[in-house]
Amino acid sequence: MRTKIAATTVGLIGAELDLGEVVPIGSLQIEGDQLERRRASAIVTFTREIFRAAGTAGQTLFSLELRTAAARVVDMVFLDSIVSSQTEETTVATIPEAIAAVFATLMTYQTSKVFLVSDPATAALAAGLVGSAGMMFPNLSPSGGKVGETPFLVSDTLDSGVLMAIDADQILASQGALSVDATDQADLQLSDGPLGGAQNLTGLWQSSSSALKINREYGFWLRDPGAVSRAIISGLAGS
Repeated sequence: MRTKIAATTVGLIGAELDLGEVVPIGSLQIEGDQLERRRASAIVTFTREIFRAAGTAGQTLFSLELRTAAARVVDMVFLDSIVSSQTEETTVATIPEAIAAVFATLMTYQTSKVFLVSDPATAALAAGLVGSAGMMFPNLSPSGGKVGETPFLVSDTLDSGVLMAIDADQILASQGALSVDATDQADLQLSDGPLGGAQNLTGLWQSSSSALKINREYGFWLRDPGAVSRAIISGLAGS
C-alpha cells in the first residue's frame, strides 16, 4: 500500500474589497507525500483436531478474535503516534473538567469533525455521572455514544484516566488490504514473545497443527499537531 497524498497545510485567505480595488493574490501551501505503510498482524495456532471439533462456529470465533487483535494494534499505534511533544495536555481532577479542557485546547476549524476518545473505565464513570438536572451525559454509555453532539469512542489501548479530543478532518488515512491465511506447512516459534536469531521451531505438519494469520495494512498522517489534545484525570490515572 503506497497511497499518494496531497494536503493543504496553509489555506487560501480571501479579502473584502471595494469596487475597483486590487485583489490580493493568495498563497496556498500543499504538502504531498506517501502515507507510511503500516501493518498489523496476529497469528494463532491450534491442533487440527481442535479446529475440526470447533466446527463452523469455532472457526468464525477464531477469525473474529484475529480481527479484534489486529484492530487493537491499529488503535494502539494510531492513538500513540498522533500524540507528540506539540500535543496540548492538561491534568485535571474530574471528567467534566477533562472534557472542557480538551475542547478548550483543541485547534478547530469550520470543517472540523471532532471525536472524544477515552479508556473504558473513564467512559463508564462518565456515563454514570449525575448532576442537579439528572444524568450529565444521557447519550453516553460505557461503550461510547455522544457528549452533546460530539461522538465519544472507547479504546482498550488507552491508559486509565486518559481523555483525548481528535479532529478527524485533520487526519488523512488509508485502509489497505485485510488478509486471513491458513497453513499447516510452516515452521513456527510457538511463543507469545518470539525472539530473533536462531530459535527452536515447531513444524505444524509434524505436530498435527494449523495456524491462522491476519494482516491488516493501513496508513495515516496527522497534518496539524493542534488537531489532538489530551487530558489526564488525576484521580483515575493509572488505576
